[in-house]
Amino acid sequence: MSSHGGVIAVGIDPRQLEPILSTASWLAYSTGSRLACCLVDVGRRTVRLNDDGTIASESLDPDEFDEAVQPFPDRIRSRIEEVLRGTPVEWSEHSLAGGAGAELARLAESEGASMIVVGAHEPGFRGGFREFLNGSVATYLSHVQERPVVVVPWRDVEGDWDTADTGSGDG
Repeated sequence: MSSHGGVIAVGIDPRQLEPILSTASWLAYSTGSRLACCLVDVGRRTVRLNDDGTIASESLDPDEFDEAVQPFPDRIRSRIEEVLRGTPVEWSEHSLAGGAGAELARLAESEGASMIVVGAHEPGFRGGFREFLNGSVATYLSHVQERPVVVVPWRDVEGDWDTADTGSGDG
């Protein structure tokens, strides 16, 4: 499928990857768009954008003095490929660092995205506490974006996905 319909920016939450990507890929297929899949490490901040599309980031922890290129995790890339296998939807990966809402908004702007797709936060105390600490990506985007923001409801999915190395934020 050609990408004549533009781009849809997708905020990847590894705990909800399948429901988010299923919705985003259906929208992309329906509109002839491609997906710009974005994983944000909220424990780091962007230092510079490199010419090859990668970023250099540093830890927010003052005891860590590392500056590193932020790679897209192979484990997440494999899961995206698995979910999108058999679909004609094209996609790209973007590994970013900083506030999830701000970074997703920046990506949507730079890619000229027609919409943004994110997941809702996990229900219950744990999800509410995470949202209290990190803020709601969906709420943030709905206040700062002129493009539509699609929020995919939280769904219980099977799998023991460790998100410690992904820096994922809540929607």
